[in-house]
Amino acid sequence: MTCVLPLENADGTVVNCDFYPIVINSLPNGFTAKSLLEYFRLNINLFSEPVCSFEPYKYSFFKFICRYR
Repeated sequence: MTCVLPLENADGTVVNCDFYPIVINSLPNGFTAKSLLEYFRLNINLFSEPVCSFEPYKYSFFKFICRYR
């Protein structure tokens, strides 16, 4: 499910509108779609360095959901 929240309801500096769809025509040997996504998610810096690096972002998703119910 995708939704766009109005900026008028923004609370703080968290803005995340990044969406980069990709098409994978064939999976690497030994990977399922789920395991490839998990590998990429946990090792994203192997694919992005030295241009940039990523760190885990800690944000309370529960707090976010409850605020808009």
